[in-house]
Amino acid sequence: MSTKILKGIPVSKNIKLSLKERINKLLDVKVVPTLAAVLVGDDAASRIYVNSKHKTFIKNNCNSIVHQLEKSISQLSEPIWAWWG
Repeated sequence: MSTKILKGIPVSKNIKLSLKERINKLLDVKVVPTLAAVLVGDDAASRIYVNSKHKTFIKNNCNSIVHQLEKSISQLSEPIWAWWG
């Protein structure tokens, strides 16, 4: 079996183009895809990852909500879905 090398940028662009087409079909019927992320603590890699997804959603006319919680949290005072009203 031969090795296949994937080049990240072209693969990423292809995936995003395909998603944009699917997103536009949803937007045409008034369905707005929404990303809801909850970050717990201050892990830099997690923040970078979620921020990248957040920017991609916004760029594609979708909703994106990111909530940051302290690392020390042990219990929420309300259900998570209450944050998005």
